[in-house]
Amino acid sequence: MVIAEKKYSYDDNSYLNEDIQNNTKKAKRTNKKKKRTLKLMSAVFWVVFITSALIFILLRYTTITEAEYRIHSLKKEIKELENQLQDIKVTYDSLTRSDIIEEIAIKKANMQYPKYDQMVFLDIENKDDTELTVLGEDDSIDEQGLKEEKKLFTYLKASIKKLYSLLD
Repeated sequence: MVIAEKKYSYDDNSYLNEDIQNNTKKAKRTNKKKKRTLKLMSAVFWVVFITSALIFILLRYTTITEAEYRIHSLKKEIKELENQLQDIKVTYDSLTRSDIIEEIAIKKANMQYPKYDQMVFLDIENKDDTELTVLGEDDSIDEQGLKEEKKLFTYLKASIKKLYSLLD
């Protein structure tokens, strides 16, 4: 048999090697923990980021939905107002028809058509609108002019009769 040779050294640094090995094992463990922590932090960051992005998108959609709801309600209100306007126009048209006005005037106001002897005829040839005078059957134009009050009253009376004759 062969006897193994044992080497002795007086300078035994084996305890140093053990410390270095222990330190490298600890460093590897701390590096693994740091990597694991870094991965965990990265995962948490991305989850928070994606969640906040989704919440932001949902908030935008809720804002858009609320705006669409307001638009819809305003369009509905516009339709209601247009219907009311149409009803008012129909009422206005029915109240401004001449046959209805005539009926109301005859029944409620006891008005009647003028007879021929109640009619007043206007002479409007070669005269301005400001100088209109009412001529009856027996009346004649005063050459010297009428007083201011009489002219105004006569003008108003003639204008009203002119408008009334246009309605017929």
